[in-house]
Amino acid sequence: MSASPCIVFSAFRTNSEPMIRAWSAFRQQVKVGEKTTATNTAAQNTAEPTRAQLTLSEPPATRTPSTAAPSQSGIWRLLASNNREVARSSYLYTSFVAARGHVLYLQQSVDDMQITIVNGPTAGTHGWFASIDSSAVMTCARWYGASASSLEAAVTTLAALRSATVTDDPRRTATPGQRNRPLTSTPSRSAAW
Repeated sequence: MSASPCIVFSAFRTNSEPMIRAWSAFRQQVKVGEKTTATNTAAQNTAEPTRAQLTLSEPPATRTPSTAAPSQSGIWRLLASNNREVARSSYLYTSFVAARGHVLYLQQSVDDMQITIVNGPTAGTHGWFASIDSSAVMTCARWYGASASSLEAAVTTLAALRSATVTDDPRRTATPGQRNRPLTSTPSRSAAW
């Protein structure tokens, strides 16, 4: 178990892998819930309108022409010190270098993030996403029973993001029942996953 929060990267060989389908389905549920939102900045809990949109693409600096999942892609996930996933990227990255670079940028931009609370897929469930300049950059990893719990989790998650250790290598998704392994024995700095 890690003593501090950490960012891990998950790489997918194809867009039909169960984890990428689950990530995409969860993001879609968050997107549907954003129609009825209450927005709060990370630094203050004051309500203000938002225009943040969840899109299935890469951050503006590395956006690809297609919003469809490329044949090899990946995401990042923020794990708490007990290894429980608390947040995940809202982008699907076509390279490890782009994903890791974006995480390092986000760690320095926590004060610029806005939290948007969303309604979940069933009555009484709530979630959140964080955005910078009206572009969603991360989503919650689960649904909460109350809007206040969702906001508290989001604020705590932003603090964890700021101090999280960022891993140096992506991990391939494994078939159910197998452990994930690093893609290479040394950190990969190539453009692809």
